[in-house]
Amino acid sequence: GFDLTPLEGLPLDARRRVPHERGRVEPPGSEAGVRTGGLYVSGWAKRGPQGIIASNIADARETAASVLQDLRQLGQAARANEGPETALGAAGVRAVSFEDWQQLEAEELRRGAADGRLAAKLTDVGEMLRLLEKPVVAA
Repeated sequence: GFDLTPLEGLPLDARRRVPHERGRVEPPGSEAGVRTGGLYVSGWAKRGPQGIIASNIADARETAASVLQDLRQLGQAARANEGPETALGAAGVRAVSFEDWQQLEAEELRRGAADGRLAAKLTDVGEMLRLLEKPVVAA
């Protein structure tokens, strides 16, 4: 079965899903439309364990549209040639680039190989961000 592990500060409703409005997380006991500010949800945490890959894609698109709309409304959206990283940085958010993701994937593969597995999944976001702050050593 599906069970969502609660995270500190992340609200869950009676159905063990994250309450949201079009992917924007809403704090418990808040009026409809009151948001946590910069916290979004997608996938099964958003709608429960149902649907197919196409459902997740539509879900993610809806949430991404909400993120972009909020950035524009905050007046922090980057000019088209600067990309969203500039807007996120202005809001104090550490953006993870594709190159960062590749670095994390390489670390997962390295750890897995050391254990005789294909990969060892990194699950702690704090650890991921700490790894990204270290200089990359060429193999």
